[in-house]
Amino acid sequence: MLKKIRVFDLQVGMYVVDTGLSWLDHPYLYSTEGAIESEESIKAIRAEGFSEVFIETDRDQVRRDTQRIYDKATVDRAMADALRDSPLFMPTNKCVPLASELQTAGEIHSRSLTSLRYAMEAVASGVPLELQHSLDAARDIAASVSRNRDALICLSRLHDAGGYHIRHGVGVSVLAAAFGDFLGLNRTQVTELAVAGLLHDVGKALTPRDLLERPDKLSDEEYQRVKRHPIESCSVLSVNAALPAHVLRGIAEHHERHDGSGYPRGLKGPEQCFFGRILAIADVFDALTQKRPYKERLLPDKAMSVMYALRGRDFEPALLERFIKCLGVYPAGSLVRMSTGEYAVVSESNPDTPLRPKITVVFDQDLTPIHPVSVDLSGKQGLAPARPLEVAGVVDHRAHGIQTGEHLL
Repeated sequence: MLKKIRVFDLQVGMYVVDTGLSWLDHPYLYSTEGAIESEESIKAIRAEGFSEVFIETDRDQVRRDTQRIYDKATVDRAMADALRDSPLFMPTNKCVPLASELQTAGEIHSRSLTSLRYAMEAVASGVPLELQHSLDAARDIAASVSRNRDALICLSRLHDAGGYHIRHGVGVSVLAAAFGDFLGLNRTQVTELAVAGLLHDVGKALTPRDLLERPDKLSDEEYQRVKRHPIESCSVLSVNAALPAHVLRGIAEHHERHDGSGYPRGLKGPEQCFFGRILAIADVFDALTQKRPYKERLLPDKAMSVMYALRGRDFEPALLERFIKCLGVYPAGSLVRMSTGEYAVVSESNPDTPLRPKITVVFDQDLTPIHPVSVDLSGKQGLAPARPLEVAGVVDHRAHGIQTGEHLL
């Protein structure tokens, strides 16, 4: 299981995990993965100014072939206990089947990428920002997640074309809107979350690109420059009367953290607004699962594990647990290896049982295509497996040249 400790508590033999977390939120986190082999290594880490580190406490139990590093039983039990009888829990999702919504969602996703690209280019060139395209995209995103939350979530995770910052803005918009819909917010609120997510990083168009994409540690001065982007986003957006004050505040606070360690104001707990808390969670999950200029993507189960280890520190625990419930540990479109050795594509999340989604088994143990078989791992809707079956872990479909979206239609 993942555990965050102080560098001064690091000991020889501990296994350091690269969590994929951004230096924007964790500038003093040491993240070179591997075992600590000597006291000299620990002294060098301290000398470089790092103060925190994530370790894997039960490394011998890690399933390396699937990169699965969380304790299933612990996560499942904690989420079930936290969410039982929750008045905010809204498990109903599917007004439209996933396959029926995918084509429409694909068109919405494409238009959203275009609208954000126009907005970023306008900010970079100093041209007055016209928000109508972004507002239209946000309304379309809200409408799509109300019909089927999984469709846009799946597409935003599988889409690799275009620059990271454009893909990230759309990804955060989709996740924030889907989460808002899951929590039972009305259509107006979900649309506001969608536009806040879409434009939350638009101020980065004013930040030198070499700072945003540099893989090395920034100087204190450079780090302070990059940290200005939430306020700069609000500054360029505030001249437009189309955005309510609470939307702007959410954008300004998407890097605030539950324990007060965030920026720009160091807000703590409920001092951070509701939209800011939702955007903070969506922002980190999307960043972890996207390929960034300075970090490789994490598979979704590993990303969930990293974020779950940060509950109570970076994120409000109950809200984070609901987010995991909303997406499932294995979001739609994920390629997963089953306990039988076969491979399946997740076709639908199960909010009641986030570790037991609906799947379609499409490959045998050698990744040879077989006749598709649909299974509801939760045992509902008459699709229960005839034999014990569970997800062993997520597999990187890109590494095998597999287009999982083809198996969702």
